[in-house]
Amino acid sequence: MSLMYDHHNEGFPGIQRMTQHLSELIWRIDEKLASHLDSEGIDLLEAGVRWIGCLMVRELPVSACARLWDALIAEYAQAPGDQGSEGFEAMLLYFCVCFLARYSLRLLEMDFEAITMFLKRAPPDSVDEDSVEVLLGEAFVLKSLFQQARSHLRNQESQKLR
Repeated sequence: MSLMYDHHNEGFPGIQRMTQHLSELIWRIDEKLASHLDSEGIDLLEAGVRWIGCLMVRELPVSACARLWDALIAEYAQAPGDQGSEGFEAMLLYFCVCFLARYSLRLLEMDFEAITMFLKRAPPDSVDEDSVEVLLGEAFVLKSLFQQARSHLRNQESQKLR
């Protein structure tokens, strides 16, 4: 847990950084959803605190959480030297993107209040252990595509100018 220290100290700088990356990824992967969230005035920081800060423990059943954490620990262990925390953070971030994208069609039909409630509480058809496997596979693919090619990601401001 020491690698997540900056996620839990004053101002949550790690969560803020990861939430900004989450927003950038949503713009890159699902522009319709990103635009809708933006037009509804949704700030992903609150979801970032819940999802990133609590490692999805509030959104997933225990067995699914254990599978996610196993993948995060494996990403940490595989990375050389000081890059372990980067692998851990990256996989968690891409998992959160895939989790959000899973509900994209529903979110596009929601207004501010409904989206806010969705982000605070996992939907009734919560993700089970098998679904986590699928989301982890999707997250791994996205991580492979984008993690070492950050130039493929545009920041939110450049998207709004389009």
